[in-house]
Amino acid sequence: MGEFSVSNIVVQVAVVRAGDKNSLKNLEKELTPVVKTIGKLNVETEKYAKMARSAAEAEKKFTDSIKKGEWGTKSATTTSRTYYDEHRKGVVTLKETEQTNAGLIDTMNNLRWSMVNVMFAFSLAAGLAYPFYEAAKAAGEFELQLKKIQAVTGASPESAGAVILSARK
Repeated sequence: MGEFSVSNIVVQVAVVRAGDKNSLKNLEKELTPVVKTIGKLNVETEKYAKMARSAAEAEKKFTDSIKKGEWGTKSATTTSRTYYDEHRKGVVTLKETEQTNAGLIDTMNNLRWSMVNVMFAFSLAAGLAYPFYEAAKAAGEFELQLKKIQAVTGASPESAGAVILSARK
């Protein structure tokens, strides 16, 4: 199937020999989705046409009622008040929302402060444990150095430790 364009509209062209059954089958396979799409498009177009006719009828009724004088200020006021009342049923003020959710808000606020207090407790525990952590870290590093000396010199950790400590004085 080939394509050519006329004013940015793509047109597909198929050339099929009359006696070639395979070409006809291939053409049918290619055209089947196009036919289905056109059918859907026709259904949607008809739907929109019905909507347009309905809107035109409503507009005509409205225009006729205005011409007859049926659509005065009293009718407009009543209609707008009805719309306002219907709209007001779905509107909730901030005060009403707060009253409805007061229990949930208090619970969530208590949970937030509980989490803050737990974090303060963990921070306090970490602050108290920090000096012990640093001391254990220094002792571990010293022990590692003793093991390295033992591996190189063959001296025991006790004798190497005593020499290192005496050298520090």
